[in-house]
Amino acid sequence: MAYRAEAGYGKEGNLRMKSGRRNSLVHGFMSLMYNLRVCSHGVMPVIVWDGGYDHRTALSKRGVELGLIPSLYKANRGAPDPIKDSIHTQMPDLRYILSTTNIPQIRVDGYEADDVIASYSKKLYDQDRIVTSHTTDKDYFQIIRDRVMILRKDEIVGHSDFVEKYGIEPCQWVDAGALAGDTGDNIHGVPGVGESTAIGLLKECGDYESVINKCAMELSPLRAEFPDLETQEDIDWLISTKASMKSNKYAGCYPNMPFSGVAAAVEKKVVKNVRVNTLMIAMYQHRARLAYRLKKMVDNIDLPELSLFDRYDRNEFDAVCRRFEVNEISGYASVFECSDVKA
Repeated sequence: MAYRAEAGYGKEGNLRMKSGRRNSLVHGFMSLMYNLRVCSHGVMPVIVWDGGYDHRTALSKRGVELGLIPSLYKANRGAPDPIKDSIHTQMPDLRYILSTTNIPQIRVDGYEADDVIASYSKKLYDQDRIVTSHTTDKDYFQIIRDRVMILRKDEIVGHSDFVEKYGIEPCQWVDAGALAGDTGDNIHGVPGVGESTAIGLLKECGDYESVINKCAMELSPLRAEFPDLETQEDIDWLISTKASMKSNKYAGCYPNMPFSGVAAAVEKKVVKNVRVNTLMIAMYQHRARLAYRLKKMVDNIDLPELSLFDRYDRNEFDAVCRRFEVNEISGYASVFECSDVKA
């Protein structure tokens, strides 16, 4: 939401205080929050910030060490991003103005906002509460239930909406990610398997482990005949074979990789009529298992109880609005007071 706000309000670069300091993030985020509050009367708002992703970094680091993946989780985020740089510069101002409302801001060290929200969603669901997460991140599809929904821009995605569109259960979404990976988070899935292919396989098999087992069982007679490649020389030869687009078809192979001998036999045309997706899923099964663990949201974090802060002061809120020169927001004071929320 902060990224969307800065991308929209900060693109012209002309939203600044008299001192020259940017205030586009405060303008944009508070405007979006205002719109959310207006259309969600009686709903308790909670803002969750990222607190890091220590366990995913550790998981992906181990994957790199074992040769399962070429690079770490979110290693692709190192490129310069002016929007993110601007957000980081303005974030203290945004969090300060939000602290003058009674909207809780939650951050748990070591966990991404995804995990914190998933944990709250499960906890509140078990209490028979209704939860809506406002995000454009499709990873959140995995936490959808009959009383847990996703607000993506102006669209509510509930359980029936999701099933109608994708034909699988929301809990299977993470299985699709295990097979297809996620380029946005630098999560490596099975080469050549995209979202639609993964969903089709899940419709047939149910979960990603069953997909892997089915592929492995189908090719097991060939594996007995063509054992896994043991030497780096053989692996290098397999990696050097090119796909139709002249890319390395078997990038990331390693000695004793499952079904690598079958792949070599296929490339040497000793074996024919082997489906590419079946072979790749069987070969990259360990990568898929790692991708599942990276995609799966943690939903059992020890969390603080949620309650509105009893510290709202309209005069303080208005004063801070003037300080950051977003005077029009001071007219929204009652909205950020959350006086309509009873529980």
